[in-house]
Amino acid sequence: MACIVDKCGQAGVSAYKLTGAIVCPIHMRMGCPGASNIDVSGWSSEMNRAHKLREDMRSLWFTHATETRMFIVATVSNLHIAGQTLSALLKNQKDIGGAIGQFYGDEIGKVVTDLLTEHIVIAGKIVTAVIEKQAIDGPDGLWNKWIENAEAISEKISGLNEDALPYDDVYTLMEDHLNSTKAELLAYVAKSTDDSYQRAVEKVYECVLNLSDALSAGIASDLATRTEDED
Repeated sequence: MACIVDKCGQAGVSAYKLTGAIVCPIHMRMGCPGASNIDVSGWSSEMNRAHKLREDMRSLWFTHATETRMFIVATVSNLHIAGQTLSALLKNQKDIGGAIGQFYGDEIGKVVTDLLTEHIVIAGKIVTAVIEKQAIDGPDGLWNKWIENAEAISEKISGLNEDALPYDDVYTLMEDHLNSTKAELLAYVAKSTDDSYQRAVEKVYECVLNLSDALSAGIASDLATRTEDED
């Protein structure tokens, strides 16, 4: 897949511009593949299974961050591909929910998909509000709605394996994801004249991979426990 984001210098700033399809320079630099469903056919041992789960889950969540960034760039810049990037982003939420559903059933997978879809719908409204310079804070503001959605996502993920995925830990990771994405949005809208946008983007990937690793470790732990119980 070709990359839609290339680094370009603007007055000494490391900025990003759209050029073609959907993978990013950081994505390519870190050697992460694009979105995929988790293929369990090659799992030959518990260790291989945990490693494969971690890498596949990272791919899905890395794509989550990449598609979110593409949506921000396309929407703020009023590019014609904004709708395309939103469609790709919504598909990614189905991929993540479907991946979790492989281990916990279609019903749980659908609940996760619905919560993540709401996560993106609210994010889209936040992007629009920031572009139009509308407030997003306050008790009834969009930011609070995003937090409430993050709490619901954290509760559902923690419920998969409360021992390995304590709610407070999951919520902290979700909160980091929200805060880093907000910082990325604000830096891009502000057209910062330093490296704040690039640093914000890198922080987004750091946070989303921390979340992904916690999720995959929790699932792997749960699967290992199930195997022991069956033996």
